[in-house]
Amino acid sequence: SRPSASLMKAKARDIADAYAALVQRIGEVVPGARLLLTTVCDPSDGTGQVPGVLDDDATFPLEHVVAFNDALRRVAAATPNAVVADAHAALSLIHI
Repeated sequence: SRPSASLMKAKARDIADAYAALVQRIGEVVPGARLLLTTVCDPSDGTGQVPGVLDDDATFPLEHVVAFNDALRRVAAATPNAVVADAHAALSLIHI
């Protein structure tokens, strides 16, 4: 069985919060460090379908990727010397 939507949302938020805490801690331990924060790519190319992972009618929860990437951008904006490497945007432009 799959986790509920509310559990997935809570866990995605927990991961984003832990990521923010990690970035903050790195900034405390290594002041002035240049941080490159990379967004998470969408493995489904926007379709929600991930062959080999979700072979049934289930869809990949894209809203959690979007929420994490938004949180990452906020962390980067609030962190001195942090920049975003937007892999999600860059790889969304590639269609093989």
